[in-house]
Amino acid sequence: MNLLKDTILPPSGFKAAGFKSGIKKSGLDTAVIFSEVPAVAAGTFTTNTVKAFCVQRNTALLATNSFFR
Repeated sequence: MNLLKDTILPPSGFKAAGFKSGIKKSGLDTAVIFSEVPAVAAGTFTTNTVKAFCVQRNTALLATNSFFR
């Protein structure tokens, strides 16, 4: 498999895209991965005491399985 610079290669059954959102000065810095069929969600989060709101929210959503409710 030949990987191209700044390319996302999703596994079978998924679509993916990368784009520049301004987090980094150059290059792609954000990815979106989409499952073409219903899928199980998982996440890895920081153990720091101070957590951004998005980390707190996504941790709670995963714990209650309420992403799409």
